[in-house]
Amino acid sequence: MILYHLQNKIFKLKKIIITGSSGKLGNHLVKSLSSDFIIFHSGKKKRKFDLTKKRNVEAFILKTKPDFIINCAAITNIETCEFNKKFTKKVNVGIVKNLISIKKKYCLKFKLIQISTDQMYDSKNVLKNHENQKTIVNNNYTRQKLEAEKIALEYKSIILRTNFFGFSDIQNNKTFTDWLYSEALKNSKLTLFKDVKFNPLSLITLCKIIKKIIKRDKKNIFGIYNLGCRNGLSKAKFAQVFLYKFKKLRYINKNVGSILKVKRSKNMIMNINKIQKEYNVRLPEIKKEIQKEIKNYTFY
Repeated sequence: MILYHLQNKIFKLKKIIITGSSGKLGNHLVKSLSSDFIIFHSGKKKRKFDLTKKRNVEAFILKTKPDFIINCAAITNIETCEFNKKFTKKVNVGIVKNLISIKKKYCLKFKLIQISTDQMYDSKNVLKNHENQKTIVNNNYTRQKLEAEKIALEYKSIILRTNFFGFSDIQNNKTFTDWLYSEALKNSKLTLFKDVKFNPLSLITLCKIIKKIIKRDKKNIFGIYNLGCRNGLSKAKFAQVFLYKFKKLRYINKNVGSILKVKRSKNMIMNINKIQKEYNVRLPEIKKEIQKEIKNYTFY
């Protein structure tokens, strides 16, 4: 048992497993949470073991005895999920199924935080999508993430439906802003979607909110939470705000259906009132969040 002292009180440090720690969010979470918690992970630069193998995960959990498991492991490429359903289901659904199965088998007390997606939403009106709204399944990626949510909710997990952007040093797995930045430096002509709207958070802010969720843990807090900025933009407008310093930026606005074959959600702007009220946080406006993130990139 690892303890620390604060004003003559003794506290037990919470132990957290982060799966998918070689990915964008998982990697950021390891760095962000390490100062406040005891962190175990599945590998930062490469995977330590195969997370789809139940015996590997079971041994890891029984050895570390975590208070929380944050599952960031996922295949998020929508085309890959559509055309390689069997393999992607092993990751997007199978890992969650194994985690819950192990929890039930050994009567473990850890709480699962499952990272989900805003692709569940595609409202046709101007209202923001809320947690109780009927989900829209436009593709197999969404179908798999929805199945994973249902499994996780069987044992009072926290589901975070979210989207994120921001600087990542994982070269083969870029965020939206990483892609915009690299293409702009090459003076590429960008194709931007004017009909896809969302309200993502920066990686930095997302990790701060997850830290707050863990610190404020209560047994009666579980379920689905939307996690994003207070307002949203189209992907085309987002790109223009982010790349305003590139005076010679070339781009064309297109509808998503005219470019990509697999159907995607178009209105993913989430209502985030529930998480703001539950955790007493005020989430940022999207343009301010973009402006803060620009500082992490070097513009020429």
